[in-house]
Amino acid sequence: MEESGATIEEKVKIVDYCLKSAPIGELKDVYGDLAKLVGEDVMGEEKIQEAITLYREAHFSQLLLGEEDLTVMTAAGRADPEQCGIYVDPNLKKVFRLVDPLKGQTELVGDYENPLEDAAEQLRARLQAKLEEYLNSTYVEETASGVVYGRSDPESDGVLYEIFFSCPNANLKNFWTGEWRSTWNFTVLPGKIQVHGSVHTDVHYFEEGNVQFKQKKEFDHEFDFDPASMDIFAAALIEFIRECEKKVQQNISEFYGQLPDYFFKSMRRKLPVTGNRFDWNVNYHKMVDTLHQ
Repeated sequence: MEESGATIEEKVKIVDYCLKSAPIGELKDVYGDLAKLVGEDVMGEEKIQEAITLYREAHFSQLLLGEEDLTVMTAAGRADPEQCGIYVDPNLKKVFRLVDPLKGQTELVGDYENPLEDAAEQLRARLQAKLEEYLNSTYVEETASGVVYGRSDPESDGVLYEIFFSCPNANLKNFWTGEWRSTWNFTVLPGKIQVHGSVHTDVHYFEEGNVQFKQKKEFDHEFDFDPASMDIFAAALIEFIRECEKKVQQNISEFYGQLPDYFFKSMRRKLPVTGNRFDWNVNYHKMVDTLHQ
């Protein structure tokens, strides 16, 4: 009895998973390979386009807005929290639409009317300025970008601030890609502020193989907050983020240093297929060649 092929719905589900799992810098390549496997009719499904949009949100995609402005696309920047596709940029004061998810093409929709009160917007702007100073001094020039959002938090009657930044790096000709993503949030209430954050790192090596390293590290810290000292708080928060990311970097360096002895060593065959240890003495092999002549 001939087996029936996968249905459109099943193909869409598989493609959706593969696209959302694509390493940074390889989305278009993964899309092209999938299109060859399932056909362009499946790739044109609305759910597939939505999967690419959600992928860009999750990776804080840096997109060109207009002819020269750069913007950052995140789920927190949605104009409508329940619907992806239209976003706000609180720095450019613009609303934009993602018109081509795969190519990352955008178009302006209109101006963004900031709902924050003056004092809340001042804190957001100062955090944005300190964040940009940090990115410019820490990451390779023009590789990292970030955004600070602020909005009312109905659960606490305070103002919720969210910080997103990323640094993608792809070198496909040398068979590796990588990404560093950082997320931080807190709600401003009288007295103390509880900050929660996480740092994600993704690395993909695919020269004659397929190795991916993924890491997520979370952090929490409590700050005293005085509305009259916004600059001090903004500087202290960014310095805290710097120290947290430094710890992550140190852990990664230690991990990579242990790879040869602990990880790769366990993957190697302890003995050749002959069951005998290989003799590295050059003279021994020269003698064998001489005997065979």
